[in-house]
Amino acid sequence: MFLSAVEELRYCLSSHDISLGFGCVSVGDEKELLPEEVESFMNCTVSVKRQGAAARGLARTLLAQRGYDQFPLSRRLGLGPIWPPRIVGSLAHCEDCAAAAIASASQISGLGIDIEPALPLPDDVFEFIATARERRGFPKEDVWRRVLFCAKEAAFKAAYTADQIPVEFHE
Repeated sequence: MFLSAVEELRYCLSSHDISLGFGCVSVGDEKELLPEEVESFMNCTVSVKRQGAAARGLARTLLAQRGYDQFPLSRRLGLGPIWPPRIVGSLAHCEDCAAAAIASASQISGLGIDIEPALPLPDDVFEFIATARERRGFPKEDVWRRVLFCAKEAAFKAAYTADQIPVEFHE
């Protein structure tokens, strides 16, 4: 039986106990950080606070459905938030949208998502994240360079969630 992409995604998410939330980043979202989260954003710009708060708000909604009402998701620089016991999760955000995904740690050991604007990736970033083989395969102004970055960022998040060992873009 043929499934549409949305039906396929829903099946994949539900069959693996994954909850996903997506929304817009709005002015004022930065005020929604919980008191326990504010300190970890102390040195961030308002834009970063706003984006992080939007993603955390989505995650808190998902967590509340699993009995973790108003669970603070403190920020660990470069390593994502600290999730509640028995939960794995991932946050993603860009300037105007945010997402959160959570799952039961008994079902999934690692989870990673990322969001990027559908724009070409700057050359210096592409040079940093791509292997020599990958650099030969992507045209300069191609948005697929950004997709590669997004996929690698999500893979990093999933791998780190699973084993707490950071991986590099070339790995």
